[in-house]
Amino acid sequence: MPAKKTRFYRFPARPSRIGAYAERILCDLPRSLFEAELELCLCEALSNAIVHGALRLPAHPTELEDLVAYLGRLEEAEARLTDPPNVLVRVTAGCEAAEITVLDPGEGFDWRPRLHADGRRGIGILERCTADVRWNERGNCLWMRYER
Repeated sequence: MPAKKTRFYRFPARPSRIGAYAERILCDLPRSLFEAELELCLCEALSNAIVHGALRLPAHPTELEDLVAYLGRLEEAEARLTDPPNVLVRVTAGCEAAEITVLDPGEGFDWRPRLHADGRRGIGILERCTADVRWNERGNCLWMRYER
């Protein structure tokens, strides 16, 4: 049985780089783990940590006009960053599963009322696509286990 490997990452809070950060992590994982669901979970976790945690921007709007304005504010926020805060990621993976921890420098959020709630896209994705997902008490550190 191959040994599990642990890797650590430090990513600057740049929303435009979320996809590239997820791709960087995926490239280091065993090929047997690569699935679109894992990529989706990574992007969701990194997006939440960067946008809401590190940059402290509010939740995404639901109306299209509001979304366009929100994306403009997101671009403006990123353009103003000269020394962005970092999001830390730890990945321990073997051939059958990966445990991923994402820590952001934000104040956290109360995740308890959002678990198993309808209409919560991000948490719902993580709940549906992972074997387990948890947050620390403060709400600024997510741990998830993905199994193929």
